[in-house]
Amino acid sequence: MRGYMTSMLVAALCLATTASAHQRTGGYSETDLDTDLKATFFSAVSNPALYSNANDSAVCVTKFGKVYQQVVSGTNYKFHVLGCAVDAAANANDGCDCGTRAIGKYDIVVYIQSWTNTVQVTSVTPKQPHHEL
Repeated sequence: MRGYMTSMLVAALCLATTASAHQRTGGYSETDLDTDLKATFFSAVSNPALYSNANDSAVCVTKFGKVYQQVVSGTNYKFHVLGCAVDAAANANDGCDCGTRAIGKYDIVVYIQSWTNTVQVTSVTPKQPHHEL
C-alpha cells in the first residue's frame, strides 16, 4: 500500500510539473482563435484611436497563424499573421485586400481587459521570413 501511494504521489508531482511548465505565470501560452476574438482583433486594428503607439504600422491581415495569450492585468493576445502594411488603420478591416502590396509576417499584440471594456493595440512588429507563423 505504501509503495502504491508513493507511486501515485510521484505521478501527481510529475503531472503538476508538466502542467506548470506549459502555463508559466506571466508567460504566453497558445490559444484558439474564435470568432469573438477575431472580431475584437479587427475592431481594434481598424481603429486608429486604439493604437498605443501612433508610429505602429496598420496591417491588412490576410491570414492568421498561431495566437498566444498572456494574463496580466487583462490579457495580451499575440497574433502571428500574414499581411501587408496599409496607409491607415481604417484599411486594416476584416476583408481588406493587399492588392499588389508586399505580404510579410507580423506579430500584433492586442490588450483586452473585458471588465473595463479596454481594448488596445500595443505593438505591431514586422518579423523575418523564417519566423514561425
